Amino acid sequence: MGEYINVVETFGCDVFNDSVMQARLPKKIYKELKKTIEEGKELSMEIADVVAHEMKEWAIEKGATHYSHWFQPLTGVTAEKHDAFITAPMDNGKVLMSFSGKELIKGEPDASSFPSGGLRATFEARGYTVAVVGNDFYVNQVKDNGDQASADVILEVAVPAQTTVELCATEASNIMNKDDTIAMFGSNQVSAEGVLTANQNLNKLGTGEGKIIGAGFDAGSVLKAAVKDGTMLGAVTQSPLMQGKISIETLAKICDGESVEDVTTNSYL
Repeated sequence: MGEYINVVETFGCDVFNDSVMQARLPKKIYKELKKTIEEGKELSMEIADVVAHEMKEWAIEKGATHYSHWFQPLTGVTAEKHDAFITAPMDNGKVLMSFSGKELIKGEPDASSFPSGGLRATFEARGYTVAVVGNDFYVNQVKDNGDQASADVILEVAVPAQTTVELCATEASNIMNKDDTIAMFGSNQVSAEGVLTANQNLNKLGTGEGKIIGAGFDAGSVLKAAVKDGTMLGAVTQSPLMQGKISIETLAKICDGESVEDVTTNSYL
């Protein structure tokens, strides 16, 4: 017979799970972290630094030397990016084992790890470089924007002078007519309908070979019909039930004299 393995004891032994966090984290930090996870709030840097330190110490005790941001992009395969705990040598020739809260909450565009709310210009985990072009306001929000001439992916942001279906359709047509356009997103109902209006003349949206993938925002009848007939891949719509619930809960806290912060609300795809 082979060596006996106690499955109950070994299951999850290399996972920084809730039991490990409860045992290693200070009680206050653990409670705040659980609240953050359960309520879907953004992880504060104060909590992230403590969690990152304990996670690093636990991982080193397990023999780990590297950490990885691992995620599942919508490409049918997984991807990951490895970094080492060890730092560059200091002046005295020594090194440190480091893992900060900033590294813990570093998000990728597919929302891997903890949500940071930031916009990154490089899909480092897949080795892709990205350049954001178009509207100056949004371009200027990107840190370390990539070079359009050499970038693997270009995100073009178009904002019409007024939010009308006609003007949105004009902007959408310009992008749709470019040979290298592979996907388009209308960030609200009007702009999404503008994309569909542009497509009426160009017939480029769809999911087949050579087609441009389209997605919109909100759940108007026009968008629903486009998703149903396959013109658009999908649409993001808000969750009014949760918005109402969270609003009432927030107002109740204000009435009770509690301090409140911005809250996130759910959406559906």
